[in-house]
Order: sequence, then structure tokens, then C-alpha cells
Amino acid sequence: MSKVAPQQSLVVSLVLLAVTYGAIKYFAPVLASETNKPLPVLGGFLSSFIFFFGMIAIGNLEQMAGFEATRWIEVIVCLVAAVSVAGSVHRVSTTVCFLFSIAFLFYLRYAARRADMAPAASSQVQPKKKQK
Repeated sequence: MSKVAPQQSLVVSLVLLAVTYGAIKYFAPVLASETNKPLPVLGGFLSSFIFFFGMIAIGNLEQMAGFEATRWIEVIVCLVAAVSVAGSVHRVSTTVCFLFSIAFLFYLRYAARRADMAPAASSQVQPKKKQK
């Protein structure tokens, strides 16, 4: 599996963030339906993708700039943004967004650790032994 350049990943994550935000705002009256109970839950799930794409975008910006800020600050900023968008849809969406965002946070942490371990193991080349 090849790595994607941070610039490309930044652009893709920002585009997906904008599309997700636009879709949530466009379908907000439908997602806030009181008659259909699963729709506010779907609104919260979709809002948690704002957290996911925001975390990816901020991580790529940090990687391009060559520094790492405190991880909790970016988590809180992305979480507040996602929960605010969910809150504009429905109260239930806010809670669901928070829970799914925490799940995405654990997934991102797991994926980052796995990605950090993979290149180190595959880049080591074993020297050939001379045969006698």
C-alpha cells in the first residue's frame, strides 16, 4: 500500500468535509423529522464525519508545516465543530455525533499507530549471505 502525499490528502479531506457539511445543511429538515426516529440518528452519524475529515485535514496541515501541536486541542476544535453542526439538525443528533466522533477518534489512533509501524517493518532489507 503506497502512501498518499499530505497535500493530496488535505484537498480530498477538505472537499469531503465541505460536501458533508452541505449535505447535512441541505437535508436538515428531513434529518430533523420527529415522525421518523432513525433520521436524527443518521444526522448525528453524518455529522461525525465532519469530525473525521476535520481531524485528517488538521493532521495533514501539521505534517506539511513540519510541526505537531497538542493533539487534544485539535480534537476539541473538531469535536465542537461537528457537534455544533449536529446541534443545528436535532438534539438527538448532537449526542449521536459525540458518540460516533469518539469512536472515530479511537479508529484514527489505531490507524495512525498501525501506519507508523508498517513502513519500518517493510523497509528493512536483509543482506544476502555468501554461499560457500
